Amino acid sequence: MSITFKKKVSSTPNTRLPSGTHLNSNGTLLLTSSGISSLDTFIGEGLPIGSLVLIYEDKYSTISDSILRCYLSEVFDGFTHI
Repeated sequence: MSITFKKKVSSTPNTRLPSGTHLNSNGTLLLTSSGISSLDTFIGEGLPIGSLVLIYEDKYSTISDSILRCYLSEVFDGFTHI
């Protein structure tokens, strides 16, 4: 007669994620919001932590200022710690 034991492994990690972040659908990237939900959806669930995001500024458009303001509002609301 032999007795075997198997350790139960949870499919969800027990570690707490930093405030304002979440994992992507694969669970491989730590993401944060850009402050614009439709932009987050378009670029793949959010901005990867530790990545560099460049937004080209057109002198005739103010969209880059709007994106910057939305992201900074997320930071100042305490959702994201830089």
